[in-house]
Amino acid sequence: MDRSERLRLSDLNDLRVFLHMPSYSFAQKARILYNHLYFSDLPPAYQDELLRDDFYLGVIKHDKFNPRLIEWLSSFRRIRNVSVQQYRKFIQNLLNGPSEIWRHAYEQEITDAARSMLLTVFSFGGKAAGAALRPAFTNLHHERSSRYRFGTRPEDYRSALREIAGTFIKPFGTHGIEVIDPSVLDLLSAVLRRAPDNAVDIVAGAASFDQIEHIWSFVKAKSSGSIMDAVHREADRLTESVGTRVMQGRRIDLGQGAVGYRGPAFERRLAVIIDMADRLLSQAISTLVLPLYARLQQEWETERPHINDAVDVLRALEATRSVASDELASMKVAIERALLKEASTGCQSDELRELICVIDTSSDPDDPAVSAARSAFNHYRRSLFNQELSECRSLEQFDGLVEDLELFRDQLGVEVSTLIERVEEAKAEFEENEGAHADHMEDEWKERWRQERATERSVSEMFASLTSDRS
Repeated sequence: MDRSERLRLSDLNDLRVFLHMPSYSFAQKARILYNHLYFSDLPPAYQDELLRDDFYLGVIKHDKFNPRLIEWLSSFRRIRNVSVQQYRKFIQNLLNGPSEIWRHAYEQEITDAARSMLLTVFSFGGKAAGAALRPAFTNLHHERSSRYRFGTRPEDYRSALREIAGTFIKPFGTHGIEVIDPSVLDLLSAVLRRAPDNAVDIVAGAASFDQIEHIWSFVKAKSSGSIMDAVHREADRLTESVGTRVMQGRRIDLGQGAVGYRGPAFERRLAVIIDMADRLLSQAISTLVLPLYARLQQEWETERPHINDAVDVLRALEATRSVASDELASMKVAIERALLKEASTGCQSDELRELICVIDTSSDPDDPAVSAARSAFNHYRRSLFNQELSECRSLEQFDGLVEDLELFRDQLGVEVSTLIERVEEAKAEFEENEGAHADHMEDEWKERWRQERATERSVSEMFASLTSDRS
């Protein structure tokens, strides 16, 4: 369609249908594998390896089953260097870690625009909404074209989406896209590790702080040492992009009095910037801390503090080397005061737990900080405990709620025995219902197993014809 004006002007694109893998039944997956083998150039010895001991059934049932993988393993041109004895092991490795397929396509079969699109999707963690995708792609694509001197066209955005739709990406929601399989993210992680400048490009060409935060989390991973070196080397150059994105507003006027928010909270952004400044030992990045803190103070004039994110800021400030000591002390006092004030008007148990971990509760019980935390607990007990208890959906959540209550008792000296008793009663009722549900599910599983065995017999008969047709 990119090359033919007649096709491009036709209505073919309106007739496109996306089939998601969960939509394929066991029998349909079996037919896909069978057809690829029947029409392939795979020598009989390789087909026999697939059929031996019903090995093909494991291929059909594998979580990573994908038509592109089936095409790869059934093409002799692609596996000619794999011996018959190693063929089954090759297939297992391919299914367990299929990034090799994506690597070849990424490096050899797609355009620079498509690569820019995949890097953009990776910068959002593998899933991007349509409204955020276009500006992010445009920024990154122009950054890469300027740095690597390849040409761009106005239609690159749409052509890139068409080029990798159904192979690397699939649609979600109204206009969003996501990777078609987790192995695509594995590939892109490997791409950044092999060529760390890709991470630098994403930060330099970011259109939102979400992208910078995601890439920074990736950079900090233990296996990403070379990427950290590259970002450290380019830290001064990246400061302009980081500084611009970190100051972007969050509040969106949706009309008719409705308000929305985009991007991480300013508390979260400040914690990330402090971490970047410390790990990169970058004076340029550290110059962003105080202006961002001032922006946070401004934000608190109209918006409520985000307790958990602000706690992360306090933790970052405890270990930072990027903020002068006098400024550091005043920042910590102001943030702690704002959090305690917010908590006293209502906070969840996880927020109160995190807050208690960063204030000194071992001092005078009448200390203002301890009194404020105790007031926050009393508000939680009256207004939020019942809701949290009703939302517990696993034994781990019930146990976690008990642990939080015990922490409040030990650190704040509050009475929680009645609350803990209610949690234990609800947990016992949950366990009883889970047991009944498990019995029901076992009956359903047995029925599905019987149906699947019947289906497997018909599939076995179909695959047996691969050998009988030779004679």
